[in-house]
Amino acid sequence: MKTKNHHPLESLCLGGSSPHHLLTHKAFSLVEVSLALAIVGVAMVSILGLFVVGVDAVRDGNDDSMAAQLVQAVVNDRRSTGYNAATPALSDTSFNIPALSNKTAWPYILYFKKAGGIPVADLTPSHNGWAKAGYYYEVDVDRNKASTNQVGLCMVDIRVSWPTSIGLSNRTTYFFTTAISSH
Repeated sequence: MKTKNHHPLESLCLGGSSPHHLLTHKAFSLVEVSLALAIVGVAMVSILGLFVVGVDAVRDGNDDSMAAQLVQAVVNDRRSTGYNAATPALSDTSFNIPALSNKTAWPYILYFKKAGGIPVADLTPSHNGWAKAGYYYEVDVDRNKASTNQVGLCMVDIRVSWPTSIGLSNRTTYFFTTAISSH
C-alpha cells in the first residue's frame, strides 16, 4: 500500500487530513456582523452629536468674547476723551460717543458687524434694518440717571446684545455699568 507523503505545512493549510475540516471552522454569522455594525453605528451617531454641542459652545464663547471686547473698546473710547467733549468720529477704534455733559444725546446706540470694523450709530433702539445690513451686535450706551449727583463721576450703563436679527427679548444680552471721571 502506497501512502502519500504530505508536507507538514500542507497539512496545516488544508486543515489536516479531513477534507471537511474547513466546514467545521467557527465564523461570524451575517446576523452577528449586522448586530455589531448596528452597535458601532449607534455609538458613532452619539459621538457625532457631541460635536454639534461643542461647535455651539465655541460659537457662544466667541460671541461672548467679542461682546466683552466691544464693551471694553467703548469704555476706553469714552474714558480717553474729556467729560465735556464727544469722542472722535466713527472709526474702528473711535465711536463718536456724545459728551457726558450733554444730557439730551442719550442713549447712544452702535451697531457692529460680527467681523468687527467701523460701526454705525443710530438713535432708534432695536432698529431691525441694521440686521439686514449685516450688523450683528447692538451696543447701547446710556448715562445712568441715578449717578447725576455723584461728585466727579458719571456712571455709564452699557448693554450689548446679539444677534440683531431677532427681537431684543430673545437676544443674548449683557449689562455693564462703569464710572467715568468728570475731571
